[in-house]
Amino acid sequence: MKKSIRTWVVVMFLTYVTTQATAQNSHIIQPGELWPDQNGNHIQAHGGGIIKIGKAYYWYGEERAKGLDTNYRYVSCYTSTDLTNWKSLGDVLKLSDPENLGSKWVL
Repeated sequence: MKKSIRTWVVVMFLTYVTTQATAQNSHIIQPGELWPDQNGNHIQAHGGGIIKIGKAYYWYGEERAKGLDTNYRYVSCYTSTDLTNWKSLGDVLKLSDPENLGSKWVL
């Protein structure tokens, strides 16, 4: 049952995003292709979630870009007003690797 709810949420989200992109004649989301931010960089928000505050959406997720310090995990944030065009706000959280927990976890 939990998996079916997750599938439903994903389908509804993708339907909404596709509808918004088509209605505004802006970028169209192409499934399976890289999704760029405002600078053309691949969005790094894996396993993330989106919240809406006022008229802006915020997308938080794990950054997995090449060249990151492997001793840490990073959470990046993006913002959008239309769910198709995203602006990077950079890394908002830095965590020590959970497999090497010491006395601190969030730095």
